[in-house]
Amino acid sequence: MYAASGPRCSKRVLAFASLVVVVLGGATVASAQDQHVGIRIVGKGDALIRSKVGEVLATNGCKLTSHQQVEAAARSLKKGFEAPGDIAAIARKLKLAAIVTGEVNAPAGKARIIVHNGSNGATTADATFVVKGGADKLADAVLKTLWSRIGSGIENARPSSGKSEEVVSRAAGKDKREAAPPAADEKEEADKEPEKVEEEPPPKKAEEKKVSKRNGDSDASDKQERASTAVRKKAKKAKRSSDDDDDEEGGGGTGGFPALALEIGPRFLSRNLSYSKDFGSAILPFVVNYRTAMGFSAVWFPAAHMTSAFISNVGLVVDGEYASTFISKSPPPDSLGYPTKGSDYFGGVRVRTIVGSFLEPSVTAGLGHHAFVFASGPAAPRNGINVPDMDYSYLRFAGNVRLQLPVGLSVMAGAGYRLVTSPGNQPYQIQSAQYFPRATVTGFDAVVAAGYRVHPLVEVRAGFDLRRYIYKTNALASDPIPLSGFADHYQAIWVHLAIVVDGMGGGHARGKAPPAGTVSGEDDEE
Repeated sequence: MYAASGPRCSKRVLAFASLVVVVLGGATVASAQDQHVGIRIVGKGDALIRSKVGEVLATNGCKLTSHQQVEAAARSLKKGFEAPGDIAAIARKLKLAAIVTGEVNAPAGKARIIVHNGSNGATTADATFVVKGGADKLADAVLKTLWSRIGSGIENARPSSGKSEEVVSRAAGKDKREAAPPAADEKEEADKEPEKVEEEPPPKKAEEKKVSKRNGDSDASDKQERASTAVRKKAKKAKRSSDDDDDEEGGGGTGGFPALALEIGPRFLSRNLSYSKDFGSAILPFVVNYRTAMGFSAVWFPAAHMTSAFISNVGLVVDGEYASTFISKSPPPDSLGYPTKGSDYFGGVRVRTIVGSFLEPSVTAGLGHHAFVFASGPAAPRNGINVPDMDYSYLRFAGNVRLQLPVGLSVMAGAGYRLVTSPGNQPYQIQSAQYFPRATVTGFDAVVAAGYRVHPLVEVRAGFDLRRYIYKTNALASDPIPLSGFADHYQAIWVHLAIVVDGMGGGHARGKAPPAGTVSGEDDEE
């Protein structure tokens, strides 16, 4: 009797041990310890927020795969981060239990952090941050509260093929081995009391428990999907609320890096055309002080509306100045009136880069045309005033920089070189036979300005600019005007109103080292 009870007791113990292994194997999924998690966060000031997210995850035991490796895996698979299936494919390639994605606007104090399940790409947690005080305040809020808001989503995430599934598989295999027919000596013992062996067959009991566990897993999966749907609905509601807040905000704005900027406003223009010697009526100087003109500018980075990749930093620029007709007076005693007008138009290509979250240097190249001409007036024929018309065609190469300061302030500066291809050789123009047919000219310009965002879409800008052309006449002694050189100088003070639309991150900085505590995953091919 005692000998027969030994195998039955042993089988009960082994079946119970198998069940414990299965339960403990499944329990590992509910802990963040050693969970492999990838990070992919983009936007303005993304490096700062990415480092804080990495710090929070590493502190809570996660093993991290860097932003750069997640991006590289997405590129190699030609997948994005919108569809759950794409995210699951990236997670499968990197053997991740979860991928944490995010979009940030650190200068505006806004961020959204989402946890995606590695097995199916579904959302398991979604946290939106809206903090007053800029990037530093946002970083503090993420560091202090992120885990309480997304920790359960990390703990509940599962890889498509991970450790927990292997443990379950091994445990199930062990149950089958224990359920195999007994050895010969055990069979003899069992033949003596077959009715007792049949009373409680352990394999059947273990199988019932496995079926129950599979049903439990199915119920848990359904609950997780329902929870994911609820999280998405809450996120959409929070986003709508955030957008409403943006529409109601006043001064300060976001002060981000623009994808589109359209500006227009008055310019107060001065010009000084002067010579080193007085040649009487043969050639007259010309001075005008603070004549009102209209200025405009358009800068557009088309791809910045859709992406933050390098192409988002390649744009188009058009700007101009137009001084409508005004009357210039000849010297006394005649004091005749001559209709006068001026214009300066430029168009080109601009390439910029973003340094940190505050600096935007750029270079520009293009074509321009600058004219300042006189016409005949009533009782004032054009040949009665010996001031040359200026008609510059030029190639322009320029560098600019924009410094983003707190509370919506920005400072801008730039300088350009004007390679004048023609200063004009028609009658009354500077290279005509009447003046300096062998003249050459070099030009340059400079600007300083400041802006303030009075609304997320509106910026007030004010500045000062100058343009200067330096002439070498190459005149001969026999020429009508033996002048060696002179300068044509323009300057303007202006106030413009700009409509500004920020882009997706403005080409955020790349290639930064991953945060401390980051453990890189392998970029294995499937």
